[in-house]
Amino acid sequence: MITEKSDNNIFNREAMFRGTMLGVFWILMSAIYMMGLNTPILSYLFLAMFVASPFYAGYMVVNYRKRECNDKMTFVKAWLFLIIMYICASLLSAIVQYIYLVYIDNGFLFGFIQEQLDFLLNEPTIDDITKETLKQASEMWSNITVKDIVIQILSSNIMLTGIITPITALFVNKNK
Repeated sequence: MITEKSDNNIFNREAMFRGTMLGVFWILMSAIYMMGLNTPILSYLFLAMFVASPFYAGYMVVNYRKRECNDKMTFVKAWLFLIIMYICASLLSAIVQYIYLVYIDNGFLFGFIQEQLDFLLNEPTIDDITKETLKQASEMWSNITVKDIVIQILSSNIMLTGIITPITALFVNKNK
């Protein structure tokens, strides 16, 4: 006999496992983004993966619903499943991005962004207000640390979770 406690354990385990899979997808997406800074075709691949990410998450929830829930899932259960998935994916992605930026990147990302800001500052067609804004952005960027970037990415992912999960849950829930 399956108890409610074991149902919750299966629910949490499956949500965390699928969140880990989504996190691996995001890590791959981050790697493609970094490579896409020098290779424009990879930028398009990153964009396609970014757009596909909620659909991939929805697919995983539908797969869980069919396998474990007898093809029935309420909106709230789908929403909670997606929240757990996205939080696990966000945490895993943030950990790997921190490791990448501290130990592997060697300042490439910081240098690339600073280089782009400097290029825009030297552009003759930019007006004075825009140049002043770019100077402020350049000064601010020079003071940003890896921790700041990773926390910003993590908080953005969590904030987007609050926006995308109810929308996705509307499409993946199913009551017979």
